[in-house]
Amino acid sequence: MKNNRILFYSSVDDVNLFNVTGFYKYDIEALESLGYIVAKTNSFKSFLKFWNYDISFLYFYKKSIIPGILSFLFNKKIIYTGGIDELSMEFKVKPINRVIYKILFLVNYILSHRCNLVSKKDVENITKLLNSFGIRKTRKLIYFPHCIDVENSFFDNNYEKEYIFTTICWMGTVDNVKRKGLDVSLEIFRLFLSLYPNFKFYIIGTPGTGKLYLENLVDEYGLNNNVYFTGQISEFQKIELLQKSMFYFQISQYEGFGLAVLEAMICRNYIIHSGKGGLIDTIGENGLIVKNNYTKENVILALDRILKNYSSEIKNLDLNRNFVKNKFHIKERASNFDKIIK
Repeated sequence: MKNNRILFYSSVDDVNLFNVTGFYKYDIEALESLGYIVAKTNSFKSFLKFWNYDISFLYFYKKSIIPGILSFLFNKKIIYTGGIDELSMEFKVKPINRVIYKILFLVNYILSHRCNLVSKKDVENITKLLNSFGIRKTRKLIYFPHCIDVENSFFDNNYEKEYIFTTICWMGTVDNVKRKGLDVSLEIFRLFLSLYPNFKFYIIGTPGTGKLYLENLVDEYGLNNNVYFTGQISEFQKIELLQKSMFYFQISQYEGFGLAVLEAMICRNYIIHSGKGGLIDTIGENGLIVKNNYTKENVILALDRILKNYSSEIKNLDLNRNFVKNKFHIKERASNFDKIIK
């Protein structure tokens, strides 16, 4: 295959995250399944070595501007992907910053060969943005969602459900923890324990200052015997825990896509979520939607009803599982990559 060397970039602090973070890992697997040689980097300096790569695969427009410019100057094909959360009015950001982000995206769009949008909400937001700049023909925009490895044998294990809530979150910053609604999730869980004190809540993900913030809330709420921080765990451990879990929290203020929700759904979790952003593409109107004007008491009552009728929910959870397996297959994403890169 000619021009088959891809330089895969994201500004992660640790390159190991390419191997453990779902959307990176699955995209790399999809590209490699097509025969591409994928080199992973978190440094824009790698793009100066133009003789080492043919195609630039850039994640997240905010910090891809320098790799994009270098790739453009060296006449490389540029593929851009990743959520574009900050351009949504639902995403809380300072007005001046939103203007900067719009300009950054526009420059990335001009430089790129194709821009893969991963949620319908992003399609809506970006189309409006480009139209506001007088760009009517948006041929570079290609929508197809993220994926998971639905044929992973771990998903076929059938563990007995236990009294467990789970969530997956990068806890590097307090802002991200709050954006993911983990503070709200802890408060709901605390109230739920007054009815069902045997439940546990497992928070999966890389620790950081956000974890310290959550630990303080756990201490304040007296949840030390019921809340567990797993840290970064193996794929097998993560899926095993999701298989045993009954409920999954994703009460995000805004969610670019919701890849972890797909994993929770394929493991037959009942999803408690906000319904915002890319969650429309994944869980949609299913599960328990926690609106902005929710009352905690109503959420607890709803959870109580769901738990008491959990056996009757199994059919719906099976439908969710099949929905994920049919729509978010890694082979489908690989096929779409093949079309936009050629």
